[in-house]
Amino acid sequence: MKIAVRTKAEPQQTLRLRVPHSLKEHMDATRKLADQCGVDWNATMVEAIARFDSDLHSQLGQSRSKTVPKGEHQTSPGNAPRRSPNLYPDPPQSGAARGQIRDPKLGTEVAE
Repeated sequence: MKIAVRTKAEPQQTLRLRVPHSLKEHMDATRKLADQCGVDWNATMVEAIARFDSDLHSQLGQSRSKTVPKGEHQTSPGNAPRRSPNLYPDPPQSGAARGQIRDPKLGTEVAE
């Protein structure tokens, strides 16, 4: 008998991030929709954050080596550009709200 050996998962930590109210509401609606579709919202978000962090780190490293003298920053938190908190549209309705259900075999929505 073959046994599938798995390595231990990396220990997890909590990251607290303050976001605009409208984004929080949109993310909550997306989380509910993901749950209805059988998608692990948290794992998907962690993967997206990891990619974002890696890309930003690389971009900042390239930018810094080209334009910023060592030990200096281009922007400080006080003069960073601010975004409007209402940039997030209303979340799309789930398939169930449109009279559709999800076909688990196909991973698509079908009419009831």
